[in-house]
Amino acid sequence: MWGLIASLFVGTVLPLVLNLPPAPVWSKLLRIPRPYLYAGILFFASVGAYA
Repeated sequence: MWGLIASLFVGTVLPLVLNLPPAPVWSKLLRIPRPYLYAGILFFASVGAYA
């Protein structure tokens, strides 16, 4: 049981540690004008659906 709890804890903490350093880069993506951002999202979603 404690192994399960430890794995859940590691599975929660590890993504937090890995995603905090690039957070400023992700926030800079929001400075892109919305039409370009929407077009890029739609493009990558279409390519992903086609693939």
